Amino acid sequence: MDRLNILGYNAPIMDEIMVRPFHRGAYECLWAEHRYALLAVSLKKFRQTIGKLGRTPHVLAFLASLRHGTEQPWEEWTHALLSAYDHVKEHLDRPARQELIDRLLAGEPGVPATLFDLGRRLAAAPLFGCRLFYPRRALYKFYDFGGQPGLWICLGPMLIHLGWGAVRARWEARTGLAGPALDERLAALAAGISADDYVGWPLALRDALEDHAAVAITPTRVWLHPRIELPLAPAAPFPPDPALAGWAALERAWDADPGQMPSLPPFAAWRAHLTGSSLPELALPTPEGIADLYEEILDAFLDQQALEHGAKPAGTDADPPREETEEGAGSLDLTYPHRPAPGESSDTDQF
Repeated sequence: MDRLNILGYNAPIMDEIMVRPFHRGAYECLWAEHRYALLAVSLKKFRQTIGKLGRTPHVLAFLASLRHGTEQPWEEWTHALLSAYDHVKEHLDRPARQELIDRLLAGEPGVPATLFDLGRRLAAAPLFGCRLFYPRRALYKFYDFGGQPGLWICLGPMLIHLGWGAVRARWEARTGLAGPALDERLAALAAGISADDYVGWPLALRDALEDHAAVAITPTRVWLHPRIELPLAPAAPFPPDPALAGWAALERAWDADPGQMPSLPPFAAWRAHLTGSSLPELALPTPEGIADLYEEILDAFLDQQALEHGAKPAGTDADPPREETEEGAGSLDLTYPHRPAPGESSDTDQF
């Protein structure tokens, strides 16, 4: 990743926004949110996924394993809920524990809401972002890491960090709700609303929240993610930065088609998200620089793939250990399209 540091990716674009090479700790935070959801699939899947974060983190394989986990049924749902229950049981008296266990074993649909509500009221941090309670989307995003609150977006070889002001700017641009109108909706979610009421909210708002892992949705109640600080800070306008726009277009591509994660999509599919309608909060790069921008992102993915396939990290003499291959999500062999031809960058029809 030295090449990326030379290009200046390791410095903040501004106080609210940062694009930087991946950090192992960020993926460990992401794992902490997903572990019970993987346990709900199977103990085997749980172990396979955590195995991707060994001495040399295989972040592409890790993201693929998260995605494959969402494609499988939660056969061990009760087991996973019992694990979540462990974080709140010490705060309950014996009759309350017995009642909750009986409801859980009976499969009562209100149990997830009860568990999540207990977790948020008792400040049981492991349940704040627990993906048992969230839609199966935005798998690669989480809140707060390393003393920097806000949204973290894990894009394989790179991370994007958005502070709360940038999050507000993004949500306002994508939903059409600004100032008090957005604040009122978020405040209602912080207190919890019925699942039926939430379904009646504007689709653009629901999509924006769910694309950012911002709402826990249970069969009966919906809440705002407890780590989101209200009221949100004033909107922080996004500066013009081609690298940020390029990686944000990849984020939008994964949001639109989660099956693409953790691959870089073909040039045309990636470029289709580098538009004002897809990224209304951003200043877009000039058309003549689009092909070079894609090639930089492609090179970052190829570098990461080589590292995960056993290439020597810069400055070391020893090869990192090779991971065991898991069917469908082991040592990834990502197939990338051809690099865009120079003539492709001059087509402005999509801008």
